[in-house]
Amino acid sequence: MPTFQIVSHKNEQQFGPDPHDLPTFYMEDFSLLGFRVSDCEKALRILEKSTFSMRRDGLNPAVHLQDSAQAATVVRLLSEGGVRCDIADVAGGMYQG
Repeated sequence: MPTFQIVSHKNEQQFGPDPHDLPTFYMEDFSLLGFRVSDCEKALRILEKSTFSMRRDGLNPAVHLQDSAQAATVVRLLSEGGVRCDIADVAGGMYQG
């Protein structure tokens, strides 16, 4: 089940990913898809009222999707609720060499 972190557009630098979302071992540039939103709290309220499973522990809140196709549903749901949302790399250019 894909997990997409939810981060704010307002932060100049994105938060680091939750350690649970990091691979055990990697050697290339790492990226992590998530939702960048205009209002995190409003986005969380909207998603918690929906059928999506949420995670609020760790560094960033996250939404669990059944498959990556549901990402478009999240963007639509948030947009209808007045929250600007786009899918972006939220890992902030992490690299392990």
